[in-house]
Amino acid sequence: MKMPGGTMPYSRVLHVLAGVVIGASLGALLWTNIDAKAVWRLLERASAGPIVLAILALAADFLLRAVRFHGMLKVAAGRPLPLRRCIWPFIASFGISDILPLRAGDAYRVMWFHRRLGLPVSKVIGAMAVERILDLLAVLLLGMVAVMLAGTAIPPMLVKAMHVVIGAIGFGVLAVIVAPRLLPAPNRESAGTAARWLAMGLDGCRSISAAMGEMMRPGSGSLFVVLTLICWSFEYLVFHLAWISLEGMPGAIAQPLLAFSFSTLGTLVPGLPGHFGSFEYFGFMAFTLAGVEPAFGTAVLLLAHLCLWLPTALCGVIWMLMEGFGSSDRARKGART
Repeated sequence: MKMPGGTMPYSRVLHVLAGVVIGASLGALLWTNIDAKAVWRLLERASAGPIVLAILALAADFLLRAVRFHGMLKVAAGRPLPLRRCIWPFIASFGISDILPLRAGDAYRVMWFHRRLGLPVSKVIGAMAVERILDLLAVLLLGMVAVMLAGTAIPPMLVKAMHVVIGAIGFGVLAVIVAPRLLPAPNRESAGTAARWLAMGLDGCRSISAAMGEMMRPGSGSLFVVLTLICWSFEYLVFHLAWISLEGMPGAIAQPLLAFSFSTLGTLVPGLPGHFGSFEYFGFMAFTLAGVEPAFGTAVLLLAHLCLWLPTALCGVIWMLMEGFGSSDRARKGART
């Protein structure tokens, strides 16, 4: 992750700075449009019961996510894997990304499963790619449901844009799986250095696309789709329970579902670790479209974000304290056992 001499590449420094600037700017823009004192008064009245249920729903969500990822790795690797060893490092990888920049948890997950379970890097990356694609499609589906429930309050252009994005994702997945297999492999013996590097890159892409193809077969793919929808239903339940905790109407679905979808999609924008700033800003926009009072909507977003972020962040901290972040010696020792 570092250049010789321990310095971080300029591109990564710029990425971190861009995330900090964008996340802080979105957060500042949000707070200039609300009454902060009113938000804190609402948060002080939050009911504890729904928050406890929200934490339980989040635990169920991540347990199922770990089971799904374990199943993806089994299909990609073609051999059994111990489920119990997969759960905690999987959850901790999210926590690491929630407290460190540059999606450090993703790199840690690839390293851990490669070194501790002896899985090829291409298989782990392929499983993570399928995981993220299914997650994105599930969130877009929830967004479409929220738009239909909200009715005329949503601009028609937004609906068309979501359709375009879903189509583009489907085309992109097909291209990622098929294209590397159609490209001819350069002759490494007679090719120059650049061509040999290109051949190595194409080999890696073929391995990743092959792993993705295995996981997207009708039998296993259908199971992963069902698990994905259940996982995101639990994650939305966390958001809805935060809404209820602040005395929002329990039967109201369109407004919190729309805000949840916008907030989650907003995390694709570079921001602060834990997606603070972008999560709240885009959720606030959705609540505004749905006619929710600004202070109440902001309080829901902050409470829901805390419920979603804090447990996984704590898991990441505890895991790093117990295992050691980036401990290559222990990882290599674990891979030999």
